[in-house]
Amino acid sequence: MPGIFSILGAVVLDIGLFVLFSFVAMIAMMAIWTVASLLLNTGHSESGSEPGTTAQLLIASLAMYLAIVVLSLWRGRRLGFVTAQITSKKAALLAASSGIILFLFTLLATNLLEAFGFFTKPSNQEILENLSKQWPVSIMFFVVVIAPVFEELFFRKQLFARMAQANHLVLGYVLSSLLFALLHEPAPTSGIGDWLLKLFIYGSMGAVFAWVYKKTGKLWPAIVAHASNNLLAVIVFLLFS
Repeated sequence: MPGIFSILGAVVLDIGLFVLFSFVAMIAMMAIWTVASLLLNTGHSESGSEPGTTAQLLIASLAMYLAIVVLSLWRGRRLGFVTAQITSKKAALLAASSGIILFLFTLLATNLLEAFGFFTKPSNQEILENLSKQWPVSIMFFVVVIAPVFEELFFRKQLFARMAQANHLVLGYVLSSLLFALLHEPAPTSGIGDWLLKLFIYGSMGAVFAWVYKKTGKLWPAIVAHASNNLLAVIVFLLFS
């Protein structure tokens, strides 16, 4: 059984390779964008040839997801849990109900905190809200389908399962959930206290998705739980924005 330092080294390597692959993929796609823009502009560089904010966000997201796929194929194929003796119907019900309960808890907690002035809107939520006004269907597909699949593949299957397989289950819950939270809220833009609350909320989400994965032994229920939570969040935003 790998020791604590050995497993932490493997996790650090996973994260380092993820960052490296993401950077290389993003540079490659930016180069492709530049070449394509020059060709379309008959070789003349124009200020408008640089990708805008939306394009840059899409390029960064695509680079990150490509990195996750490469990392999963290289170092994550043997990671996972023994499949639990649970039917697909029960697994789907557990996943969906977990996502719904998590959403209701998050909605209640954030509204209470906002009412008392202890919480501000997450930075990534503001970005998605602005983009959803222009491309509502595309953003919904991204938030409800694309993001849950790739985020679960990295944070739960690659990181959480690696630590859990090495008999460091509690560490797996804590570290994978913290990293998941940091991806969504990487910096204290509205103060340390506000940032810590956001990390706790996002970390709680990550812990629930990890629990669903461990409980069923399958990754798809964690993806369903994640997608259910995100779907309800998008619906509420579209109804009340």
